[in-house]
Amino acid sequence: MSIKILSTNKKLSSWGGIYSVSTLYNKLNLSTHLRPALPKLKASYSSERNLAKIRQMILTFVAGADCLDDMEGLAKEPGLEGILGRDETYTSKSCGNFLRSFSNMNCKQLNYELINTGFKLRSQLPLEKQKSITIDLDSTINKQYGKKLGNSK
Repeated sequence: MSIKILSTNKKLSSWGGIYSVSTLYNKLNLSTHLRPALPKLKASYSSERNLAKIRQMILTFVAGADCLDDMEGLAKEPGLEGILGRDETYTSKSCGNFLRSFSNMNCKQLNYELINTGFKLRSQLPLEKQKSITIDLDSTINKQYGKKLGNSK
């Protein structure tokens, strides 16, 4: 996997961050890594729907959603609908039910997969730059690392 970071003098909107996260999601093949950590439901098609729900939630969170209702509204925006690649958006009730179906084991598995993904990203850096990596995708000015949260200075 190779990720190139290029500079531009163009003004970017918040949708640019969504496209970047969607591209990263696809390049890392996150659906393959997330699938085992998601709750198993009875319907055979539920696995694909659960992956679509989690992707919708990730992208709308990056777009600025603060709650499930925000996620549902943002998912109906034409820009995000284009990135999601489907006409169907999941309702806040559907996403809430999905989140409530997570067991403690699902949460532990998901955390494990996200940590492994972070290590994979880090391994793509040259050795001298692997001491730390920060991926900042939202608009807050707080930097969080380890167990410390502080304002940027």
